[in-house]
Amino acid sequence: GFSPDDTVAVGGEVFLVGLDANGKAQLWKTDGTAGGTIQVTSFTNGVNAQNIAAFGNKALFDGMDANGHYQLWLSDGTSTGTVQLTSSSNNLDPTNIISLGSTAVFFGNDANGHQQMWVTDGTVAGTTQLTTSTIGYTLVDLTAYGNKALFYRPDNNGKYQLWITDGTAVGTVALTSNLNISFRQAIHESIAISGNQAVFTAQGPDGLQTLWVTDGTVAGTHELTGITNAAFR
Repeated sequence: GFSPDDTVAVGGEVFLVGLDANGKAQLWKTDGTAGGTIQVTSFTNGVNAQNIAAFGNKALFDGMDANGHYQLWLSDGTSTGTVQLTSSSNNLDPTNIISLGSTAVFFGNDANGHQQMWVTDGTVAGTTQLTTSTIGYTLVDLTAYGNKALFYRPDNNGKYQLWITDGTAVGTVALTSNLNISFRQAIHESIAISGNQAVFTAQGPDGLQTLWVTDGTVAGTHELTGITNAAFR
């Protein structure tokens, strides 16, 4: 069967992954009508698109290249306008793709298989790695925050700290240095945006689970104290 999945609205259409007549997973788009449901890619082995994300009036996605490696792709909804942006020798495996306007950030593997922060402007030349680390770790919870994004990244002791990125290397910085969050805690915590602030829960240096807020700066990232009738654990 067609088996449509991973539907994402892009402009006035919806992009999705579905099987072609040969049972290969391809990129499709639809305007909500049968006649307007069109197969975009026709690769022999399929592209197996996943993690589709809107990027202006185009779509970014994690897709398979001719060598079976997962790379970052961009599509305008046409066959000729669907292009591979990366050509790593291993699986880049882009995930958590978030648009920041003229650029998008995402998690992806480097040449050593370590997960890093990446950015793209929708071109091959403009798709670059923002962070470097020789430590194998998993980045967690990339969350849009205005024209920036927040995420958790572990320090050298394996404790996850809150980071922010504006899509540049110099603008990708740690907001905390004293949180005591394990990987298991980080993957179960979420960052909630409230107006110009982001609210999250974390264990501070005292080991207690409390509420924290950030305005995207180091100085503006702090524990919420003085909450009436609250007993945090």
